[in-house]
Amino acid sequence: MKSISDLPKRLSVLTLLVMLLAMAVPVGAAPVELVRAPEVNVRTGFTNVPDNTGSVTFNETHVGIAPGKDFVVENLGRANLTIANVMVPNGFRVEYISNTTIVP
Repeated sequence: MKSISDLPKRLSVLTLLVMLLAMAVPVGAAPVELVRAPEVNVRTGFTNVPDNTGSVTFNETHVGIAPGKDFVVENLGRANLTIANVMVPNGFRVEYISNTTIVP
């Protein structure tokens, strides 16, 4: 019969076994490579504009005065992000942007 003094030794062996099983890699598993791709992030002020929403609120303005909104385009990815052919709906215009590349 095992004594209570053997308990720490058995727990250490069990802990080691669990750690080894947690680190095990299945046979035939392929190594993982990080994908090098750009990741665009658009924000206005400190507020991120979620991808593909197409919705941003503009402040009120007086008749005849066009409200402005500044946007920051960032590249959070791992490859160059090319900005070209920016299109906006009728009634809007884009200023101060040209075809450009943003590095990560």
